Amino acid sequence: MKFLVLLSTLLACFTHANVQFNNQEIAFMKQFYVKQGEQLTLSQTQQRLETLYFHLALAKQKAPTLLERVASVGFSTNYHKKRYMISLLSNENTKLSVPNITLSSTELKQLMGNYPHNGIATTQLLAKLTQPLTTNYTLADAYNDASMQARFNLHQGDIKQLTELVKVEAHYQTVKQQHQNPNIRWQVLESLSTSQAITPALLNYLGVKASMHNESPYLDSLKQQISAPEIAKYYHQNKQQFRYSSEVTAASLIFSSQESAQAAYKNSALPQQLNSKKAVIKRQALNTNFVNQAAFNLSTKQGPTLLRTPKNQWVIIQVFDKKYDYYPENGETVIYQAKTSLATTLAKKQYATAKNQWLKGGQL
Repeated sequence: MKFLVLLSTLLACFTHANVQFNNQEIAFMKQFYVKQGEQLTLSQTQQRLETLYFHLALAKQKAPTLLERVASVGFSTNYHKKRYMISLLSNENTKLSVPNITLSSTELKQLMGNYPHNGIATTQLLAKLTQPLTTNYTLADAYNDASMQARFNLHQGDIKQLTELVKVEAHYQTVKQQHQNPNIRWQVLESLSTSQAITPALLNYLGVKASMHNESPYLDSLKQQISAPEIAKYYHQNKQQFRYSSEVTAASLIFSSQESAQAAYKNSALPQQLNSKKAVIKRQALNTNFVNQAAFNLSTKQGPTLLRTPKNQWVIIQVFDKKYDYYPENGETVIYQAKTSLATTLAKKQYATAKNQWLKGGQL
């Protein structure tokens, strides 16, 4: 029996040469995910942990700055790692000590001096911030952990802000001291926590998963590799994506009040009135004209539509016909969309290939 237990542990540890988890670590993380509302199997949990380790290795090679700070204005990666470790290991038995900040607001303000114009402390300033706040945690450490806003607050003598930073460090040190299970390795949990902190930014950087701003230098470099023949092929395979309304045949009636517009809308003479006002609207005539823009956005199937204009007037619009055209193959719209789509596909392919190779023990 002991041999079988040992064998199963070894199998869990060395399924992939670049990843080493034992059964207890996988079970521990599975339980944590359950508490977070995710119902994962042991196999799914192991796969997630392997992916997190892969992301950590990938960041070290492709985007090492993420290991320091995910965003220049945000808290340090170390700070986020500590927060995640606290959420992993805190329980009802965790006893927290309240940090004793001996510095006064005035003293803190004097120590910090003027806030640097770029929000980054000079080496001279950090060398001055040697005051110990807890064991092995100085004012310089707190400053490095802080976000740009938090640093600004420290320069203003905000003791409450400093206390919040120290609380996280003290809580982290407490869970570290209380962690006694040798089968759930501290280093493994820290690596997972660091990867958890950087994964969204890493995937955005690599162009694998877009964010709101989607600033990805790596994806931009891939776009430069997309050739003209590839763009042409993409264009012909996705031509419907580049279709647009070039002109519409529509009619409109404008009213100064909602009441008069509604009365006209219900009048049986409305179809005849609209038919008599049919006109062709070219795309070039859109500009800021509300009626023209509305006509391009409405469907020929909608029939007469009553709308309120930005000038507080009321308009009845009907679109009778639409003509379509296609953006030219060498136009900016096609080139931009094709490069973005093809580069994103390439980024995802490279990511999947690298992950598969790494999980089999290969190098990145």
